[in-house]
Amino acid sequence: MNAYPLIFKFSRPVKTDNFHVAIAAQGRILMKQEFEKWWVYGVTPGSIAESGRTPTEAYYNFLNSFWGVVADISNEQQDCHSFISALNEFIKAGSAEDEKEWQEARNAVRSGQLSDSDPFLNLEKITREAYPSITYKRLDEDEKQKMALDTNKYNNDELLLAKPAA
Repeated sequence: MNAYPLIFKFSRPVKTDNFHVAIAAQGRILMKQEFEKWWVYGVTPGSIAESGRTPTEAYYNFLNSFWGVVADISNEQQDCHSFISALNEFIKAGSAEDEKEWQEARNAVRSGQLSDSDPFLNLEKITREAYPSITYKRLDEDEKQKMALDTNKYNNDELLLAKPAA
């Protein structure tokens, strides 16, 4: 296989002068090996593509770009509501062509086209639909202090291989 349908999930705190929230994001990406590099193409959100020498490097470059866009959006918004609204618009944006390619790669996984040498063979495979989403929680002063002590609670990354139900 040369195209891998992946689902990313991660959470981070976002703090501006106007609001402080913990957000969790989920979206779809397509990872490919092209031109002696690994590329991550955002499907939802569809506006980011990053590369690296390895799948891990490409994925972390994608994450850095994703969170850079989140930071830009947060700095452009005056309140939490407008931030979440703009973030939802960003995460759900994508093209029908990218979605079609992602679904074709998902069907290839289902038909058993993964080989023993595929780099994503050991990822958890999910069969449920994974729609792009953003969830959030406004943080009060008490939670902000707890978060400073327990950053793992709000900083989590997960990468899953999409596989249709049999």
